[in-house]
Amino acid sequence: MRMLQMIADAAHRHGAWAGICGELGADLSLTKEFLAMGFDELSVSPGRILPIRKTVLETNVSEYKKETGRA
Repeated sequence: MRMLQMIADAAHRHGAWAGICGELGADLSLTKEFLAMGFDELSVSPGRILPIRKTVLETNVSEYKKETGRA
């Protein structure tokens, strides 16, 4: 997870977007973490779009960061 955070940070420092694709991007247990890390895109299979979208829309990233001590 630290390596993924480093990737997101480095990409943003250089003006690039950072995304996660494949099965990792579709893991609902990590969606909030990816949002908190600042990932710009989660590329998932069509069957996972709606559950991931629901989580993304319902997540207040600032609150999540406070809850997890990352703020």
